[in-house]
Amino acid sequence: MKKAVILLAGLLTVLSMGFASAQFSDVPAGHWAKEAVEKIAAEGIILGFPDGTFRGNENLTRYQAAMIIYRLLQKLEPGQMGAMDQETITALRNAVQELAAELASLGVRVSALEDNAASKSDVARLEKMIAELKGMPSGEGASGAALKDLADRVEAAAIAADTALAQVQALEGKVDAVGAQASANADSIKALNELAVLLNQDVLSLQDRVTALEKASGMTDLSGVATKDDVQSVRDYVTAIRGDLVNVSNKVSALEANVGDLQDQVDGLKFYQFTVSGSISGEYSVYRVLDGGLEDFDADRLFGTAFSTGEATSDTGDVAAKADLGAGFQQEGTWSSSLTLQLLFPNAYEVDAAGLTIKGIEINGTWNVSGGSYTGTTGGFWDITGVRTSFTVGNDPLMITLARQPKAHFTEYVFDNDYYSRGTGYVVEYKGILDITGVYGSTGDADTVNADNRYYRGVMAGKSFENFSIAAYAVQEAADVYGPAYSNTVYGGHATASFGPLSLEGEYDMSNDGTAASVMYFKGGLNLGDGKFKANANYRAIDPNFAGVSQDVDTAGYQSQDANGNTINGAPFGNDQKGYGFDAAAELGAFSVSGYYDHQTDFAGTATSQIDKYGAAAEAGLGVITLKGNYDYYNADATDPTNDEVTYGGSAAIGPMKGFTLEAFYSSATLGGTAVDGPLPTTEGESAYGASLTHDGGSENALIGGLNLTAKYKKYTVSGNSHIWVYGDFDANFGVVGIHPMFRYHAPTPGTSTIKYGAQVKVGELGVVFKPTLTGDFVSRTTGTTSEMKYGVGLELGDFIFGSSLKGGYASYTATNVASVLLADTQLLDPFNPADDRVWSSTGTTNGSLTGYFFEWTYEGMQFAYIDAIVNNGGNTTHGQAFKVSYSVEF
Repeated sequence: MKKAVILLAGLLTVLSMGFASAQFSDVPAGHWAKEAVEKIAAEGIILGFPDGTFRGNENLTRYQAAMIIYRLLQKLEPGQMGAMDQETITALRNAVQELAAELASLGVRVSALEDNAASKSDVARLEKMIAELKGMPSGEGASGAALKDLADRVEAAAIAADTALAQVQALEGKVDAVGAQASANADSIKALNELAVLLNQDVLSLQDRVTALEKASGMTDLSGVATKDDVQSVRDYVTAIRGDLVNVSNKVSALEANVGDLQDQVDGLKFYQFTVSGSISGEYSVYRVLDGGLEDFDADRLFGTAFSTGEATSDTGDVAAKADLGAGFQQEGTWSSSLTLQLLFPNAYEVDAAGLTIKGIEINGTWNVSGGSYTGTTGGFWDITGVRTSFTVGNDPLMITLARQPKAHFTEYVFDNDYYSRGTGYVVEYKGILDITGVYGSTGDADTVNADNRYYRGVMAGKSFENFSIAAYAVQEAADVYGPAYSNTVYGGHATASFGPLSLEGEYDMSNDGTAASVMYFKGGLNLGDGKFKANANYRAIDPNFAGVSQDVDTAGYQSQDANGNTINGAPFGNDQKGYGFDAAAELGAFSVSGYYDHQTDFAGTATSQIDKYGAAAEAGLGVITLKGNYDYYNADATDPTNDEVTYGGSAAIGPMKGFTLEAFYSSATLGGTAVDGPLPTTEGESAYGASLTHDGGSENALIGGLNLTAKYKKYTVSGNSHIWVYGDFDANFGVVGIHPMFRYHAPTPGTSTIKYGAQVKVGELGVVFKPTLTGDFVSRTTGTTSEMKYGVGLELGDFIFGSSLKGGYASYTATNVASVLLADTQLLDPFNPADDRVWSSTGTTNGSLTGYFFEWTYEGMQFAYIDAIVNNGGNTTHGQAFKVSYSVEF
């Protein structure tokens, strides 16, 4: 029917010559019928509804159709009909007929609906039934309120189940000891939760049915309404759920009580908790000398073994200049063992109401047995070496250490005993409003210089902040038994401060052990532009009679280090001096300059001890070109100008490019105003010029990675002597095979040329039985009549029987016209260093050889080792053997 109306509206556009615009608020822009609607509205065929809408989606009543046709007939006046052609009239007639047919069909459908419609009595009867249903009590039917109440209760049950599940999950971490019971309860709760989910689904279904019931005013079928039996069934189900939840809650409560009891028991055990750690070690060894040889010699030059004397060379890791076999080491079988224990009680407990809390106790001890007798103890075999206890006073830590060799440090000049101990005693350290360190002990165990009748005691108090620190201290050492009178009292202070780019440090100390003495120094530094400009200045006065109760200084002296480079004493200035100095450096883009000046005498100011030194240096980096220059002056005696050292020089370098750097240099050196070849004693200046070409195999853009190469020429300007060096080495790996060849050529004029070459080869761990590793090395050098040669082979089985390891090796060293066959020239000499002429010894007159072999078997902490070596020193032969069984276990 809508189609017919629209068709009529379209035909009306032919009849209309003009019309006013008409708009309806519910006809969207762009609608396919919008133009037709506007045209028929403009012609007055359709007026729309009073609210200004068209309502194009509603059905057309017969009354509305009659009005449309009536208005259309009024528009079709006789004069206008003549203007229409026959085709248009026919289309209009067909549209009217189609509209009439649609109206007739609509009438038939309405009649059918009217015949099937309920009478007023039927409607009244339905309304009465609905009213009775709504008024029915909760026990007789399923009212909306009852079902809603039931849904709320079921939902509450589900929430309770979820809550119980969450509680059980929270307790899972605490009930490891009763894991089986917790797991069973968790499974039960999970099952209940699944039932609750199903129940929630039933509730949702009931809610849908209640909603349908509330809208039942137009419905007659009440078969979907729940009966009293349905409601009672759900109530019984909910009651059962509640009972299960009560049981689960009781079980959870009991479980919580059990966990609480277990936690109390664990806390009680933690109160007594402690850890034990330490080590057990033992050794049985035999050293023999055969053939009546009387000389001691070093076997480290052949290979590194369990009999090695320390660390030095890169290939063996041993000290080549210290003997480890020979007559001086001969001994029959001896054994020694030691046990070291550490007991740690880490947990805190309250001591008193003042808030002193013990946080931990650490006990260290050793048991040493050597040659069948106990050592280091008197009256027993167990030696307690230290007890350390940690406290807190409020929130402030307090540490008390009682030990045979306690370590403590005030400053580098006063009570510096953190490398070597001053002797048995205790150290108390408190960090609170003030940082306080107290010490007390006896010097008898550690200091033979002070004899066995002295005690030491001291205290230091201070505080460190972010930009400021200050400390004051006092130390006394005196006799604690009858004997020679002795007393030394030391006091002083130390402070540091920083103010932006400015930093300051100073210390002043006084001692009096019969002679008053002092130490004083001040330092200042300035750093601007993130290091673009730096300057430092100092003043110092160090009395040689100052006695700071410092075992590190007494043993090794100021500014000392051990053989491994560790600092023993780090004093900023050495002993017996008075002076001042400054230095400065600046960077200006590609340019940098630096300079220094220092004046010093001994503490007494003796003229002959005066040392003055100053100098300057400059550097410019212009792309790959680097220019350098320097000037240095040094005088060690103000009364003797013949000691004046002056050196200056410069260099120009191009590179690195592909790892290569080309450099030319010139330098001049004078001693007392006279040019010398050098090097000078202090400044190490030389009078020479030359050039060098190097290739760094470790640079990222190296032409040949792993290849280090140097070619250098130097000519001394005073004597005319010259040197040519060409040397290098190469690191290459081919799968499991690694090879390190090296070579060296040195031609001095005058002098004798040196040729040195060699290689180290290692075949890495092979994936076959026992996982073997093979090693081999060879090196030879010849300088005129002096020659040295060393070679060796080795085998290591990394996975021998029972997971142990077995290794062994054979090596030989032969020398002619060298300084020594027994020992190497220096402690850190490396025979495969291409920058050194020597293998082990410099030129001399001694001939000889060293040959030997060894093997070692290691399993866990146990080791069996054997070495056999023979040295021939100018015809004197010494045959040394050693056997050692050792074990070490840490726990």
